[in-house]
Amino acid sequence: MQKSHLYSIAALLLLAPAMVSCTVTYGNTDIVTAKEKLAAMSPGKTTKNDVFEAFGQPSDVVPLDHDKGSCWIYRFRKASNNTIAYLPMGVGLVAGGKNGDVYTRLFDFNRKNILTDTRAVSKELYTSNLFSLGRTINNLWSTNDSQKRVHEEMKRLDKPFDESRGSEDQLLENAL
Repeated sequence: MQKSHLYSIAALLLLAPAMVSCTVTYGNTDIVTAKEKLAAMSPGKTTKNDVFEAFGQPSDVVPLDHDKGSCWIYRFRKASNNTIAYLPMGVGLVAGGKNGDVYTRLFDFNRKNILTDTRAVSKELYTSNLFSLGRTINNLWSTNDSQKRVHEEMKRLDKPFDESRGSEDQLLENAL
């Protein structure tokens, strides 16, 4: 075997773990891992304050139909680059992307801020690098209504708004 082939194989073996291990996470891990906290959420008893104390500020707050209350949305995403993303000369940018899972936990509240329902949704999500780049450029000029809604909700409840958490949640929202 030629010396140059040995160097190529050695370089590939050294780089392979780094390429496979490039995993990113965004959002609130507790919605997946904190089983005790989730089990303590009881419709008819749990309040927005209880949910805030358990999970912090939500990723988004949306009104329910007919002014029946609001829904707090928490998200968590774990994603890793697919192998094609590492190909050189622009191939990875065009053909590569991230494979991952998105976990969403929804908490519905009535107008008295009492929990009425909670549910979880999970889905696999592939995001191409080229599409992500375009979306990122587009988001530079767009407004972030979800974080405005969360900020307003935190103000109504006299809770702090975490700017860094909001930025991380925005990264996740942009990936969807």
